Amino acid sequence: MKSFAAPFICLAAVGAVLAGSLGFVSYGFRGPEPHRFANLDAPLWTTTPRRVDPRMQDYERLPPLQVTADASSSIPANLVGVSAIAPPDPTVTGAIEQPMQEWMADSRHLSRCQQRYRSYNVADNTYQPLDGGPRKPCVIEERELSVGLPAADASPDPHMSWCAARYNSYRASDNTYQPFSGPRRQCVSPVI
Repeated sequence: MKSFAAPFICLAAVGAVLAGSLGFVSYGFRGPEPHRFANLDAPLWTTTPRRVDPRMQDYERLPPLQVTADASSSIPANLVGVSAIAPPDPTVTGAIEQPMQEWMADSRHLSRCQQRYRSYNVADNTYQPLDGGPRKPCVIEERELSVGLPAADASPDPHMSWCAARYNSYRASDNTYQPFSGPRRQCVSPVI
């Protein structure tokens, strides 16, 4: 029995020394304690507002930056290899788009386009379509301009009158109207 007890006692002593040294090392090399905030239980925002007087705050105003003119920038630059300014080249300037001419329209056309399109621009006679894309010119047909005026002929086509009353986008030239979705459709009236 003596032969078995001695190694167990040695192992127990070595284990106690290792455990003690590990405890001492962990105590010696532990990290700093985390910061403890004093008033975490206090509310973040006050329940009673108080007025701040900006005159009582101690802000420091810096003087403005002074910009000095550089003496070399006032002298015009000398262009190397250019003796005089050459006239513009017509092949290059011909590709530049000319400014659009001011649109001149009669008052009936103007009022009809403004009534029909909210985005109508009088300066260039265009409007912004609802589907996006580029601006389109406002085109009012003669039939539309004559609405409200006495008819030139006493017997207008009842089919055209019905289609024009039913569809705001009706075109008499090709007997079509523009539905909310899809391509233009032929107008079929109950009046024959």
